[in-house]
Amino acid sequence: MLDKFLRILIRIPLLSVIKTKIRKLQKSKLACKRARILKIREGVSRKEVRRPTLQHANMTSCCGELARHAGKKARLLIMGNRDGEGLTPTFIMEWQNTVAFKGALK
Repeated sequence: MLDKFLRILIRIPLLSVIKTKIRKLQKSKLACKRARILKIREGVSRKEVRRPTLQHANMTSCCGELARHAGKKARLLIMGNRDGEGLTPTFIMEWQNTVAFKGALK
């Protein structure tokens, strides 16, 4: 159900989807706290996604505002792919406790 909801909403291919909090944001890396795995793609291990470190060339420019606005206590919905050595985020947004989000998880 979550997969269908996210594909309709965003129209992207199958990705790994997690819910987590930010631990540390550096220039090209976003370290996350222990994540709740909502959907895992084939070829990506659970261990790799459990405490993810996401890599992107311009992480501070793309996610810096979200990290400052949300703070460390905010939960994020992160979608991404495995790209070479690490995980690359393709979509990051603040988690919302809405009926649509809760319904998509069931």
